[in-house]
Amino acid sequence: AAYTNKNYRLVQNEVVQKLLKEDKPLLGFFKGNSFKMNMGMNLEKAKKTKYVILKGWIEENSLRFDVLQRIDGNFEKYESDSSYMRSIPYAGNYFLGVSVSGGMEAARKVTEWFSGKSEEVERFAGIMRDILEKSMGKVYIVGEINQETTINFVALFNAVERNPIEDILRKYGKVEDDTRIMEIANTKLRFFWRGDRLVMTNLTRQEYDRIFGRGKLSDDPAYTYMTEKCGVKKDVLRIYVDLGDIIEKMVGIKVSSKLLFIQYYDDGFFKYRLEVM
Repeated sequence: AAYTNKNYRLVQNEVVQKLLKEDKPLLGFFKGNSFKMNMGMNLEKAKKTKYVILKGWIEENSLRFDVLQRIDGNFEKYESDSSYMRSIPYAGNYFLGVSVSGGMEAARKVTEWFSGKSEEVERFAGIMRDILEKSMGKVYIVGEINQETTINFVALFNAVERNPIEDILRKYGKVEDDTRIMEIANTKLRFFWRGDRLVMTNLTRQEYDRIFGRGKLSDDPAYTYMTEKCGVKKDVLRIYVDLGDIIEKMVGIKVSSKLLFIQYYDDGFFKYRLEVM
């Protein structure tokens, strides 16, 4: 009966009818949770999806995909300003900013950079959650993806107050020259302050200062261009990847390509924007 009665046909859906009027080569509509997304922040309270819209098209010199997830509830509290991301050091080829209000999911975004015994990484995720609870805005991560077994890694936390975070670090790390040092997953992590930002890195202070002196993410014209064109100021998650640098380091082929991914909440939708230039 559902196939013979036109009222049950998906094409009769008002959202689908509006979608079909768009002139884009890739359009998709999925009811409920039938479209599984392994992207962005998997917020536990954001599981009641009504429908998902998928769009893909060529825009000027970019390939762009938009995913719109219609969802019950208000998730504006998970958003935070991303303007400071322009000021993070240009110390790698992978840059991420994630709202600390994401709690344990935000902590897992930090621990994705570590491998080792699962219980050790889980313990570290718990420590990260405790630090994030004493932070505000976003935690920013800079990493280097290459063929090496050891990668450069920097995380920047915006502390509400120093003392509560110092208490957390005092429980787990030893002190060397005003730097807290913690061993996790065969990696020596260093914690120190730069202004009101807590720096967590596998670099020494001297290495960090030298890399920071190379420049900031705002010095990358592609990042500036893509973010200004996007126009999104507050988001849940933002990732910028220098694909060209990764490809060259992994396979030796020179390619000029950048990727920008943004997850944000807007008027009843979680919106995911992916652009490759």
